[in-house]
Amino acid sequence: MMGESIQTTLLISGSPRQVGPTLLRTLAAAADRIIAVDHGADLARAAGLRPDVLLGDFDSVRPDTLAYYAQQGARQISFERDKDATDLELAIGEAQAGGCTRLVVTNALGGRIDHELAAIGSLVACAERGFAVSIVENDETVHILSALSSRFRLTLRDGEVTIGATVSLIPWGGAVSVSACGFVWPLDHATLEIGASRGVSNRVHAAEPLIEVHEGNLLIVIQKGRDDARPSHSRLLCGGGGGVLRAFDLPGFQAFGADIGSLHMATAVNRHLLDVGSVHAIGDAMRVADVAPRHRVLATD
Repeated sequence: MMGESIQTTLLISGSPRQVGPTLLRTLAAAADRIIAVDHGADLARAAGLRPDVLLGDFDSVRPDTLAYYAQQGARQISFERDKDATDLELAIGEAQAGGCTRLVVTNALGGRIDHELAAIGSLVACAERGFAVSIVENDETVHILSALSSRFRLTLRDGEVTIGATVSLIPWGGAVSVSACGFVWPLDHATLEIGASRGVSNRVHAAEPLIEVHEGNLLIVIQKGRDDARPSHSRLLCGGGGGVLRAFDLPGFQAFGADIGSLHMATAVNRHLLDVGSVHAIGDAMRVADVAPRHRVLATD
């Protein structure tokens, strides 16, 4: 893509949360350039994507993935493991050097909290320099606005939010002066202080709500609906005879808390007994596996 105008660059980071391949393909289709950051290259490969650049110290990416993309002709930029910047910060620098004006980052949240906070700090600094910056994950989207740049106003379009959607406005690096209309609790040059939670869990009240930052840096955190979300853990249902299932919370599986066919799950209590009539209508969202004599396990894919 050398010599071409690059408007949107997608950075696929290496968080262990691991965004789904469908989301990756959707984001890639809207991008002019793709940079896979370390383990992010494994996710790109699983999604059938061809990044323009692989970047990092490559301490978490599979060697066969590096070899695969080398055969594909993807550029690889390698750094020493001991360095003064994270792989993501270096990838942001590469994206900016490539001439992008909009940066979309995915698979950056949900891992180590120090990496997560450093990532957000690097992206806020990017927004201060005038870039449009968004973090898009399985279950949330974060837009970053800065009063220091020309990108201090954002309209949330139809398709990104719906009436009733939860949106939080979080100050970063200091107090923020912000106005927000189209929400249940509108704001008019309100000051959101660091350490206060006034901006958390507002709700969309009208189509195309508008947010404007007058001073400071703001994170706009949009929670996706249940149908769009991919929860990070789940509950196994272990059932014996008598139409009774036991529910156990286990990491690494998906959680769900609604009527699924004729099976109803409670979501709050570990080892909660659940009365089940028939489970024949659960459908493709679940699979059944034997784990012990006369017991079955129902788990999400």
